[in-house]
Order: sequence, then C-alpha cells, then structure tokens
Amino acid sequence: MAVVLQLKGRLDLVGAAKLRQYVERYLLAKHPKSDTWVLDLSSIEFVGHSGIRLLVALRRLAQQRGNRLVLRHPTAAVRSVLEVALLGDEFELWLDREDTGEEDIVIVLDTKGESEEKEKSNSLASSVVASLRSKLSQAPRP
Repeated sequence: MAVVLQLKGRLDLVGAAKLRQYVERYLLAKHPKSDTWVLDLSSIEFVGHSGIRLLVALRRLAQQRGNRLVLRHPTAAVRSVLEVALLGDEFELWLDREDTGEEDIVIVLDTKGESEEKEKSNSLASSVVASLRSKLSQAPRP
C-alpha cells in the first residue's frame, strides 16, 4: 500500500513545517504500514532551503523504516532546485507514472504559507477601506 501526498503551494519555511508536522502527526501514526510514500509535487510552485532539507530528511526517514520515498511529477522548478543542490540522483523520480499500481491512500496537503494568506487578506482589507473612504468623501455632509 502506498500513501500519496499531493502537495499544493510552496515548500518554503512555512510549507516545509506544515509537511513535517503532517508526516509526524498523521503519516507515521495512521499509516505506519505503508511501504511507499509518494510526494506528488506537480502543484509545488517553489522549493526553498527548508523544503530541500525536509525532502532529504524524509528520504532518510523512509530508508530507516524500510520504506520508499518517491517524488512524483516534480515541476521543472523542483527538478532544477534538486539539480542545483546536487540531489537529482538521490531521489526516485516518477516523471510520467500516474500511480503505484496498488491501492493508494491519497491525501491533499496545502503547503501555502500563512504569510501569503495574510497578505491576501490585508490586500482585500485595504481595498475595502479605500472604497469606503472614497464613498464617504463623496457623500453629502449634513
């Protein structure tokens, strides 16, 4: 049995922390007998230093437990980062393969950083405030 984590967003400091937390709390606790861990990276926009360190740590953890760690559909950005870090040959990559051929447990994990969400919220709040100010300045005064 394989566990497939479909990651979305970024593997930056926040995204890597979310993934690590998920692996520690759920993957190891709820699916300890899965022999293959598949990280679907087709929706990862960015991999930073923290993301690389986590991928290396996950590979090491999988090896210690007798599991396989597979990176499925890594984007060009992910492959580029792995090559620059001289890790391209260290991971099993599935570029074209769709599934493991087994009954998979598929879990979607959004790794977007809270800072991105806060930025979107702040931007929306700023535009609402600007709109209200504009309307108030145009309203007739008693």
